[in-house]
Amino acid sequence: MSAPVYFATIGLFLGTILAIFAMRYRAVTSSARAAQAASLDVAAVQASLDDIAARLGTIEKTLKEIE
Repeated sequence: MSAPVYFATIGLFLGTILAIFAMRYRAVTSSARAAQAASLDVAAVQASLDDIAARLGTIEKTLKEIE
């Protein structure tokens, strides 16, 4: 076996392993970013619900005073 063929074979083997780890890393990071974005959305909805609850409490208090 000549040296260029040997090195090409070793290079392809190691390159395949490197490509697999790169794809796994990319999948994990994109999954983490999606989870972070989802948690930020949940936090925004919770803040809106808290604001609505506070306003509703004020309205209920005002209506009780009117009665």
